Formats: sequence, C-alpha cells, structure tokens
Amino acid sequence: FRGGDGRSDVYLHYGIPLAAAPDANADVVDLTIRTGAFLVDDTYDVVHERRRTLYGLKTTQVRSFEGVTLWADTQAMEADPGEHEISIEFETAAGGASAVQRRPLSVPDYTGSDLALSDLLLAFRVEETDPGIQARTGEIVRRDLVIDPAPWAVFRTDQPIYLYFEVYNLAQEGGQARYEVEAGLAPKDTSRGIARLFKSIFGGSEQGVAVQFPVSINDSDDGQYVILDASEQEAGLYTLALRVRDTVTGETVETDRDLFLE
Repeated sequence: FRGGDGRSDVYLHYGIPLAAAPDANADVVDLTIRTGAFLVDDTYDVVHERRRTLYGLKTTQVRSFEGVTLWADTQAMEADPGEHEISIEFETAAGGASAVQRRPLSVPDYTGSDLALSDLLLAFRVEETDPGIQARTGEIVRRDLVIDPAPWAVFRTDQPIYLYFEVYNLAQEGGQARYEVEAGLAPKDTSRGIARLFKSIFGGSEQGVAVQFPVSINDSDDGQYVILDASEQEAGLYTLALRVRDTVTGETVETDRDLFLE
C-alpha cells in the first residue's frame, strides 16, 4: 500500500502450523517461539526486520482449515519501490521445530499521478473503527478500518470472503471524487481475461458471485472493502477480480488473484 515519503507499507501475513487444534476454553497455546521477519533488497541488504519472542500463542489467532490448523500473524514493514525478497523464520524455544520461508516481492511505485490500485488484501474480517485505535496482535488498522488478514488464499465456503484495497489519484469534481467498484469471484479459467469474467458473472451466465456499488468521497485516495458470499459455490480454485472505474474521468484500473475454496 502507499506509505509516506515515497515508500510503501508492506504487510507480511503468515501461518505457523500447530500439531492439533487448541482447547476451546484456552486463551493461549502453551508454546514459546521466536519469530523473525526480514525484507531484503536487490543488493542483499536487510532493509527492515522484525524479531519477537512469543510466550504463548493467542487462540484468537488460530485458524482451522481442511487438514491443517494455523496460528496466523501479521508483520508490518516499510520498503522502497523495487525488487525485494521476504523471509519469515520461526523456531520453538526448545529447538524442537523450526522453519524458513522465502519469497520474491515486487514493491510497486505509488508516487505517480495516474489512477492506481494497491495490492489486494484477503481477510476474514473488516470492521469500521474509531480514529486513532491501535491494531491488536495479528490485525491491521488502515483508514479507520480494522482488518483481520488471511494467512493464505484459502477460505471455507461457509465463511464470507473479505477483500480490502486502496485506490489512489482519483479525479475530483466540485471537491468530490466518485468511483464504481466491481468485484467478482468465479471458477478459474485461464482462457479468459477479467473483462470476460465480469461479463459472464454480471450477465448471469457464469457460476460465481459478484458485487457492484458506487462510492463518493472528499479525497483523491480511498480505502475500501468488499464482502463476497461463497456459500453457494463448489470447492475448488477460483479467480477473484476487482475493477475500479473513476466515474469523473471514465478511467479504469483492475487486477485479480487466485484463491481456493474448501
């Protein structure tokens, strides 16, 4: 997401597998672990790092999926635009278990003046909150919204899918910006693009779900979220697409990503 001074705000979501689901009456999982999150630039310098020792894992952050239970967490970082690598590491205090994951990360440049979209943030919950509220462990607070991010792109069909995004450089008319949001979820099909996906869903000829709504704000940037109900969908691989149209200029930006329903 767009940060300050030409930098970007980066949120790293991850899950630590647990051997079994915790006791429903317990507040914490009795484990002591050390975690490290590192952002490395293209010259192999560590530009941001977060290290923590956790004495017990809060059960409110435990997420159960088919065949795996995860303790989910989020780390906030800052980065300059460009190519980076993310590394997340953890180990138990007793040394009985450890793991490392590394992924490439391309940080966009949001300093331009063209209409632009942030990355898509999948979440289990998004709620409005009061200004100045601080994020609790595992959560994100942006633009007066508290967000419970998903550690990976897997959702059960019996839970709503929340999608948070930000849009930048909207045109204003009379001190007000206006834009239209379209979001759709449909079975993955590599033979079509976003335009055909939206046409099929909104035309009623495609299995899937979609939402569409207008937004008016007194700013050129905005943070917004969408809720999709996938309860009538079959399990499998899906494409989630988002389109934003600036209704003042007619300019459009769009993006998509895959997720799995189980």
